[in-house]
Order: sequence, then C-alpha cells, then structure tokens
Amino acid sequence: REIAGGQTLRLEQELDPTLAQRIVRSVAFEVVVGAVIFTNCVTMGFEASTTLRIRMESECILDCDSLATVWLVSESAFALLYTAELALRLRAYGLRALRRSGYLQMDLELVIA
Repeated sequence: REIAGGQTLRLEQELDPTLAQRIVRSVAFEVVVGAVIFTNCVTMGFEASTTLRIRMESECILDCDSLATVWLVSESAFALLYTAELALRLRAYGLRALRRSGYLQMDLELVIA
C-alpha cells in the first residue's frame, strides 16, 4: 500500500522479519559476502597467473599436483559459500523473490554454472 512520500508499506512479514531476513539484511552479512567475492577474485587471479607462468616455463617448478588440489579445494569452498548465501536469501525472501529480483536470478545462474 502507498504511504506518504511515495514509500511503499511492506508486507506484514517484513514488519516482523524472520531470523533469515534479519541476517541477510544486516551490514555484517553484506560485508562477509563482499569479502568472499573479493577473496574469490584474488584467488582466481592468482590461479590464472600461476597457471600461465607454468605453461610458459613448460615445466612445473612448484608441486603441480598439490597446486591443482589447492585450486580444486578453493573452488569447491567458494561454491559452497555461494550456495549457502543463495539458500539463506531464498529462505529469507522465498522462491517468489526469484521472479522479482534480477540479483537473485543472477546469483542462481552463477551458482548453477
């Protein structure tokens, strides 16, 4: 319902938010998610740089098997964190939010990919 100043009155459930809603709306949650995204970007850059260096030298100075394991574990951990974030957001806002939120749709597509 429309109220003064063009603001929209939220649904009743948003007036008394659930625990999941309070978590995903918190600044701390956004900071943690941002830190995970940043760390993932740095990790991907380091992986790409290391892989390129190994290919250019055509021999592996580092223990390549251990390095491959580190990248696999790292990618799996980030995928798990992104899945948990998406699950928490869907718990907070429901499946209907997928139709309304391009952000959640993009999150879902990235997690599935």
